[in-house]
Amino acid sequence: MSEDEFKKIIRKWKEIRESVKELIDEEIKRINEEVQGVKSLIQPSWSSDGVLKPLYTLKDAGNEYIVYIDLPRADEGSIKVEFVNNRIILKASLKKEVRFKDWSGVGSETSFREYQGVIELPIKIDPRKVKVRTKKGIVEIRIPKQ
Repeated sequence: MSEDEFKKIIRKWKEIRESVKELIDEEIKRINEEVQGVKSLIQPSWSSDGVLKPLYTLKDAGNEYIVYIDLPRADEGSIKVEFVNNRIILKASLKKEVRFKDWSGVGSETSFREYQGVIELPIKIDPRKVKVRTKKGIVEIRIPKQ
């Protein structure tokens, strides 16, 4: 085997290795997105200190991620959205406290005053490029992929 043939084989091997690595990275990213969705379903959606975790949907729209966050009964003027690395941090007060009797045990009462949540994304977020829109208790966040 000549040196040129050997170099061609090595070059082809490196191309195949890179292609396989890209496929594996994409599959890991897809699995992580699925796990995040399942993880949010099995965690409690409220705490004893009056905080509700908002429900949300994460959609991969090709060139951007779109996050829809449902905040029923939230005071729209109190909605705060921050971005830290790959996380969306959300806080919002309810228009008025919501109470449920006998929900947390016999003869007890649970009440909620605000929403708080952290949503992790598979990419780092550039806050300057994000578009946030709020309408009727729904927050839409559009995050371009870099």
